[in-house]
Amino acid sequence: MSQKSPKIFISHASKDKDYVSCIVKLLEYIGLRQEQLFCSSVPGYDIPLDEDIYDYLRQQFQEYNLHVILVLSDNYYQSVACMNEMGAAWVLRNDYTTILLPGFEFKKIEGAINPRKIALKLDGDSDDVKEKLGQLKDKLLKEFGLSPLPDVRWEKKRDAFISKISKPIESKSTISDSALKILQTACEAADGIITKINTLFSTYIQANGQDFITSQEPQEVAKWESSLEELENAGFIEAKGIHREVFLVSQSGYDYIEQLKK
Repeated sequence: MSQKSPKIFISHASKDKDYVSCIVKLLEYIGLRQEQLFCSSVPGYDIPLDEDIYDYLRQQFQEYNLHVILVLSDNYYQSVACMNEMGAAWVLRNDYTTILLPGFEFKKIEGAINPRKIALKLDGDSDDVKEKLGQLKDKLLKEFGLSPLPDVRWEKKRDAFISKISKPIESKSTISDSALKILQTACEAADGIITKINTLFSTYIQANGQDFITSQEPQEVAKWESSLEELENAGFIEAKGIHREVFLVSQSGYDYIEQLKK
C-alpha cells in the first residue's frame, strides 16, 4: 500500500476563527501549501461547495496521514462537533498537537486526549511560547519536507504572531494611518488586490493603480512595508502564493472599512 501524504487538520470551535486564522497564517509562513492544510473556518482551506461536512471530514482521515492540531478553549468544549473530532483523532491514533487559546487553563483539559502531553499555551510564559512554537515549526518542516527558514525572519514572524494572539481579540482592530490608507484604497478596487514588488534596487506597494512608496528612501520603504505587515497581522489582508507578492483584502478587511464608514 502506498504511504499516505501528511496533512494538517486544525480542530477548533467556529467562535475561535479569528485566533485560528492567525495560526493558519503562521503555518503558511512556515511553508504549508493549500492542499496540505484543512481548516473549516478559513476560506481556501475549508470544505468545498456541495460537500457533506461529515463525509468530507471522514475522507480526510481516510486518505491522509493527518496531524491534528487541537485548538482548545471554552468554546471548543461546548461544541459537539469539536468533541467528535477529538474522539476521531484518538480512535485513529493520529499524531496531534494541543494548543491552548488565551484564557484557557491546563486544568480544563479533558476528553479523549492525554492531559499529561506537553501543550502550547499561547498566553503562557513568553520564552516558553517562543520555544514551543520553534519546536512545532521544526517538527512540521521535517514532517512535510519543507525548506528551513532563516532564523531572523522566523523570529520576527513568530514574535509578531505572539504579540497579536496574546491580546484580546477585540483590541486588534486599530491600525495606523498608512495601513488604513492601503486598506481603503484596496477596498475601492474591483479586485481587492494589493501588490508588493521587490527589485534589486526598488520596492513598490500598489493598489487600485496607486503607488504608496513615493521615494526609495529606506525609512519610506520601511514605513509602507510595516503597514502591509500590520494589515496582514490584523487579518485584514491575505497573502496569495509562495512569493508573497500579491495580497487580497479579506472579509474582515472589508468589514472593518464598512464599520468606519458607518
